[in-house]
Amino acid sequence: MEAATWTRQAAEQGLPKAQLYLGHMHHVGDGVPQDYVQAYTWFILAAAQGEERAFKSKDELRLAMTSEQVAEARKLAAELQERIELSNNR
Repeated sequence: MEAATWTRQAAEQGLPKAQLYLGHMHHVGDGVPQDYVQAYTWFILAAAQGEERAFKSKDELRLAMTSEQVAEARKLAAELQERIELSNNR
């Protein structure tokens, strides 16, 4: 659980490797509840920063998701990205 807390904090600061790892944690339920929407959200953010492994993870996970889940993840990713940018510009 503690690893998930630290990883989330780093991911929310915009660190792509932490975003990738948090996505994987949510994908398999490692230290956090398994949640494809959360996993896809973090993969989107990591991929947007060029994290190569996030592209593959995102594409693979997409196959197991509904279009509604993907839409929800994209919305969450946009909200998180905005919050990360605001936080980093302070």
